[in-house]
Amino acid sequence: MKADNISYSSVVARFITSFILLASLLVLPKVQAAVGDIFIDDNFKYTVLSEEGTAGTVSVAKQSTIIPSGTVTIPASITQGSVTYSVTSIGVAAFQSCSSLTSITIPDSVISIGNFAFQSCSSLTSITIPDSVTSIGSNCFGGCFGLASITIPDSVTIPDSVTIPDSVTIPDSVTNLGDQTFWNCGSLTSITIPDSVTSIGVAAFSSCVALKSVVIGDSVTSFGNHVFSNCSKLANVYFMGDAPTMGSDVFNGCPALETIYYVEGTSGWTNPWSNKATAALKQEDIFILSAPVD
Repeated sequence: MKADNISYSSVVARFITSFILLASLLVLPKVQAAVGDIFIDDNFKYTVLSEEGTAGTVSVAKQSTIIPSGTVTIPASITQGSVTYSVTSIGVAAFQSCSSLTSITIPDSVISIGNFAFQSCSSLTSITIPDSVTSIGSNCFGGCFGLASITIPDSVTIPDSVTIPDSVTIPDSVTNLGDQTFWNCGSLTSITIPDSVTSIGVAAFSSCVALKSVVIGDSVTSFGNHVFSNCSKLANVYFMGDAPTMGSDVFNGCPALETIYYVEGTSGWTNPWSNKATAALKQEDIFILSAPVD
């Protein structure tokens, strides 16, 4: 009888222990996502980049089954379970070949745009990039034939007297333009590169066949190969700083470009330079003259 009581007590003890363990598991916080985990909402796919407590960061991309079209706005944050993630990156090839995408707005939480992010978005006509972006990947807008406007509020200031339609104004937070960033953007007519940019990658603006005017900030020190190759209408190039180191064939296939202009008092310029004639101008004259040619 005594042995039976001991056995019964052991069973009860084990049951109670198991019950307490189960109850504790039920009330424990949910295990958080690991870096690299992926989740989706109604519109996008998100990849976890970092997480600490109830906050984290993610990159954003299209879903495999839902292809964005029309006007799209990327959210600044997304909540999954108990964690709110800030959208800080647009992933590699994130919206590549979204042929029905016409316009996209990027929140000011984003600091980087990956390689090929919008490549071959053939219907994309406008995009808004915030000043928070510091990195734009290679071939980001390559093959965006209809892209006529990239808007970055409160970045590079252009005098009121200068009107630049169908233009790219790169935010002054960007320091490097990757290879083929705007390759084959056939609707662009004007580009302003801010003083923050120090290097321009291979073929960054190659085959922009409507491009007529470029203003290059005073901090650019190096050009990759073929940066403006086959820009057949490019007629006006203005350098605001010293002569940079140039790759090969930077202006190859630019028959309309006869003279490169630079700010008087800057150094390193020769005549000819990079197989083109050069001429010095006052800085204020460059701002006036840098409007696109009709």
